[in-house]
Amino acid sequence: LGGIAGANPGVAKMAFAALFPVNLLLIVSTSGQLFTGNSATVAAAKYEGFVSWSDMWTSFFTSLAGNVVGCSLFATATILAQVMNPGSTAL
Repeated sequence: LGGIAGANPGVAKMAFAALFPVNLLLIVSTSGQLFTGNSATVAAAKYEGFVSWSDMWTSFFTSLAGNVVGCSLFATATILAQVMNPGSTAL
């Protein structure tokens, strides 16, 4: 979106907005767990009395750590594949 985004910033925003559901579908279809969903589920379980404080915090930190590791691996793969380099849009 290099030259197009400079002339019309709305196009870049629309492209990213269009790709968000695709990324969410990839997470859901691979049985992934987002931190926000995990937080809501475990907090509700704590409210209902199904889990202890220790279980809740363990789940929060495990989910957060998993999301950080996953994001780091994805960022590393993006760098190694040179997706964000100038000129990669010519592919």
